[in-house]
Amino acid sequence: MDKNTQLASNLQSIVIWGSALGGAVLAATLQAYRLPSSFEFSGYTMAASAVGGVVFWAYWKLFFVKRQFRGFKLLQFLFTVVLIGAGLAGVLYPLRFVSREQLPQLFIGLSTAVFALSGVGLLLRGCKLMFEEDERNNAVGSVGETD
Repeated sequence: MDKNTQLASNLQSIVIWGSALGGAVLAATLQAYRLPSSFEFSGYTMAASAVGGVVFWAYWKLFFVKRQFRGFKLLQFLFTVVLIGAGLAGVLYPLRFVSREQLPQLFIGLSTAVFALSGVGLLLRGCKLMFEEDERNNAVGSVGETD
């Protein structure tokens, strides 16, 4: 196995298991949360943790698989939409307990978070494009070189 294949495999493992751990913690936290600002752990919390971990693990396993059967891209897209919807529901569900007087402040905070995270996403995309360009330049420059 060459170095790039091993690196890609290690990176995929980190993404898969890191997301599974994050999904497990997210699901357990959402299940255990009780008003007003307390947590009640039970067997359901452990079950929610297991389900959350398995869902995220399965998502990334599906995403990284190289199969090309009919409807595979649609399945990946639908799974992504479901996860995004579940994430939004997890964030927006507690908002039903917020009083109307606090909604403007909450909207300002959420808007700020959206803009900040969008900025971070754009910076990461810029880094990715910069690394890809650098990789292309190094590949072109190393064709005629000898050691």
